[in-house]
Amino acid sequence: MPTPTLGLPLNPLHGSASTQLTVTVQVTTTMQHNPSPHTRVLHSLPAGTVVTLQTRTSDGTWYSVTNPDGQNGWVPASVLPDDMPTTWHVPVAQPQP
Repeated sequence: MPTPTLGLPLNPLHGSASTQLTVTVQVTTTMQHNPSPHTRVLHSLPAGTVVTLQTRTSDGTWYSVTNPDGQNGWVPASVLPDDMPTTWHVPVAQPQP
């Protein structure tokens, strides 16, 4: 099973240099417009796609990710590795004004 890896420094979401966290999607899924299965589907992500974690919901059930093409969307935590290090700090998404 592929394991999470640390990516290159730079996090454009926050505009400051930090470590990007990358993980491999475990099963084929879709990227959603919002953190819900009932929102618009943006893209398909085949199993094995490496994505960069951006933010998460406060309950940790959805992650905002960037795919290899630079497109952003939300995926359920259930499609990501179960063994992501607990020391990784993925920021909680803030509500849009």
